[in-house]
Amino acid sequence: MRVALLTAPPADPAAALGHRAVLAALAARGVEVLRSAEPFPETAPGPGPSGPGAGTGPGAAGADAAGPEALLVLGGTGCAPASVPELTAWGRAARAAQRAARPVVVAGLGLEAGCAGARARLVRELLGAADLVGLADRTSLAVARRLCPEHPALRVAGDASVLAAPQAHRGLEAPAAGRAADGAGVERPHLLACFEPHDGPFSPGEAAPGLAAVLDALAHRTGGAVTVLGGAPAATAGGETAAAAGGAPAPAAGAPPAPEPTRSPDRPAAPDGAAGVPLSDRVAARLAGPARPTPPAGPESLAAHLAEADWVITSHPDLVRVALAAGTAVLPVATSAYTDDRIEGALTSWGLGGHTVPLAALLTPGPAAWDTRDAAQRWATEALARHEAFCSALASGAPTVRAAAEAWWDDAVTALGGTVPDARPDEAPPPRGVAAPVVTELRRRHARPAVPPVRPTVAVLLRTRGEEAALLARAVDDVLAQTFTDWRLLVVADGADRAAVEAVLAERAEALAGRAEVLHRRRDAGPWAAANRGLRAADSELVVLHDEADRWHPALLQRAVARLEDPLVTDDGVLVRARAAALDLADGAVHETGLGPEPPARGELTLSELVRGGGEAPGVLVHRRAVHDVLGDYDEQLGAAGEWEFRLRFLETFTVGVLDGPVEAVRGRLPAGPAPAAPGGAEREELLVRERHLKQWTAEHGIGLPLHLAREAAEHAGGLHRRLDASEQLLRELLELAREQAVRIERLEAAARDRGLRGLLRRLGRWFRAG
Repeated sequence: MRVALLTAPPADPAAALGHRAVLAALAARGVEVLRSAEPFPETAPGPGPSGPGAGTGPGAAGADAAGPEALLVLGGTGCAPASVPELTAWGRAARAAQRAARPVVVAGLGLEAGCAGARARLVRELLGAADLVGLADRTSLAVARRLCPEHPALRVAGDASVLAAPQAHRGLEAPAAGRAADGAGVERPHLLACFEPHDGPFSPGEAAPGLAAVLDALAHRTGGAVTVLGGAPAATAGGETAAAAGGAPAPAAGAPPAPEPTRSPDRPAAPDGAAGVPLSDRVAARLAGPARPTPPAGPESLAAHLAEADWVITSHPDLVRVALAAGTAVLPVATSAYTDDRIEGALTSWGLGGHTVPLAALLTPGPAAWDTRDAAQRWATEALARHEAFCSALASGAPTVRAAAEAWWDDAVTALGGTVPDARPDEAPPPRGVAAPVVTELRRRHARPAVPPVRPTVAVLLRTRGEEAALLARAVDDVLAQTFTDWRLLVVADGADRAAVEAVLAERAEALAGRAEVLHRRRDAGPWAAANRGLRAADSELVVLHDEADRWHPALLQRAVARLEDPLVTDDGVLVRARAAALDLADGAVHETGLGPEPPARGELTLSELVRGGGEAPGVLVHRRAVHDVLGDYDEQLGAAGEWEFRLRFLETFTVGVLDGPVEAVRGRLPAGPAPAAPGGAEREELLVRERHLKQWTAEHGIGLPLHLAREAAEHAGGLHRRLDASEQLLRELLELAREQAVRIERLEAAARDRGLRGLLRRLGRWFRAG
């Protein structure tokens, strides 16, 4: 059978190993793979549905003029979802094969939980043209079933990596050959780390310290040799950098963590500010042990390292799969929500779900640990205690995983032959419970929950009028992109189209995971009536308002919550700086124009600063829900000045810190509608607020002080007016003197011109003419 294969080119050794495993699984079933950019062109020359020579091209293995008999789209799972150009090309080829009456199979397609919009349309077209679809994991399967509920053949694809791996799975008691040894000839565990390619909301400079802390802690407790695989060669080390970090053996169970080794003084700090430095190189530069250059990594080199490794510490989903297939224990770190889904999907197929630590949890651990180093130490200690159980679970689960992979690829080949196979039972393996308890704690607030929390940490109040679906969709995606996931989204719709609002949330049902609720109101009663409706429905520790025109940094909630949970911080609110921007809603999309200047850095928000303001509330305020028990709700009679008025009351009793740094927000401003607000409305609201607070003060303290201050202000203003009048009079006198001086200068210039030879000749001429 000749099959055309379409896939993204492997961008790294781990992806290349997975690609080779797929080719091996197909070859073992008598499938000949043909390579072509367009295996089924729109107009195929010659007779036959596909035309002679279709599907042939450079690099084709055994291709001839017969062309492909079917199409296989290998979606891949990588560190990022398939790009729009890739989905477009795959969908076009799948539709062309469908028109040519050729079977289409999609395998290993990873879909993000919040797949919506144009990407959802492309995925729907691709799946609709396929006879059999194998998704990367159960999250992708749920998204596919939402996009194509009528498709009869959607299932989880078996991992071909386990088919290409050796049958025997080694455990802790079977050391790998070639393991590094110290000077005394004692073998030490081999720790393999790879963090490329990097994808996610945190820059490599932010991610490197947390990852290096984990490697240092693990190397110190195991006394193992660390090998960090990088993508591109560095200036002083190759793409693979090995660091041997010696240390004492692992402590007994229950013993306190040993102190972490100090960094070598001759090791320079990672060049976090340098552009283009790979994440793995940054991590290697921060390790405590010395580094030595090694040859660049390739598929063969990676396979050799996996054969030696006892641990694999990685953020790469493909490397997690091939490591599990090789029987190696993994400590995965997810740099984004997408990589977390893909890694957890691979682990769940072995019954080892819940083993991934989100990178955000290492940067701000929260209640699970005091700081990053504490979290790394706890994770290393508990993972070491469960190493043998993890390897035992891999060995016992290998037959089941292998059988599932065999069954899937048998069905895939059957579908490529033109027959859709019968459905098989879709049951997830039972969890084996070998994940470290600290991982569960770290995941609780930095990974999408399987069950919505009863009382979340943060309630996000999103107010919408539903006039622009693109605006609401962007705001919901904004919340879904947050690296802190212990929140509940309350969408308050004022007079909005119920169906339109529900449709936006339905498209993101998997990503929301039951953490969203829509509160419909029949009429638009104002933004602060909507905020109070959401506030009364919120049962959380913290509250934050999110206007649908605003845009947040992905780490906004994470940094704000970490600041308020710091035991040394006594503030009841934290302000995230914001920049202003105009919004353009052309073509059904949201575009930001005219981004304002970056706000100045400051340590706290003060009442005096807010009083001097012009009725505007800068930034995004995350505050404790309990302050409303003292301050009450928002003022529903106000409009633009409502948030400013609430913050005035807030700062009368509580304090607000300011979160500086790379985390900021953008406060969007929509263009004026057909019925603009009355001129001066914001100014009148500001005067109303000031009048209200003045009356409240005089009711408690009398009107004496305001009268005295008003008299002083009047006298001060009168003095300023008198000084201004005197200045204007002096200016008039100076101008008169200037004019007189100009006349005198003109006369002097005329007299100077009458002197000299020319002047004499002019006088003689006048004398003769007169005479």
